[in-house]
Amino acid sequence: MHQSHTQHQLALIQRPSSFKCDACNMEDSTKDMSYKCVDCPFWMHKSCADAPTSFVFHFHQKHPLMLSFSLPQVYHKFAQHCRLCNGKLGELNWLYYCSKCRYFAHFQCARSRQMLRCCFTFASIFTYLFDACFFLSLHLAF
Repeated sequence: MHQSHTQHQLALIQRPSSFKCDACNMEDSTKDMSYKCVDCPFWMHKSCADAPTSFVFHFHQKHPLMLSFSLPQVYHKFAQHCRLCNGKLGELNWLYYCSKCRYFAHFQCARSRQMLRCCFTFASIFTYLFDACFFLSLHLAF
């Protein structure tokens, strides 16, 4: 059972065909492991199920953002928008938010940004090491 889908039991299976994840709303045709509800058509990527419930994101370092499986009721009165893509947040969308700052981000936007930062950090380190090695090889050759 996952805290986002407490009504029924979930089974971890290898998905035989494409599906739309009920957590991130992304279509997926990979045959990776996914969670499937045994009683209803709920599907979720394993990576979405394993997402951290709170996290300090590089784009909002004041407070940790909390994972919510739907927009908290207190914010339903006015339209709320993702600070990363400016898209409207639906009441049933997974999201990361900070109640102190009223900062909202779609679940997928926040995770994509965080992954992008990790990739850029790795790429920057690789580029730095490559440039340093290239510089040394030029100077050692003469």
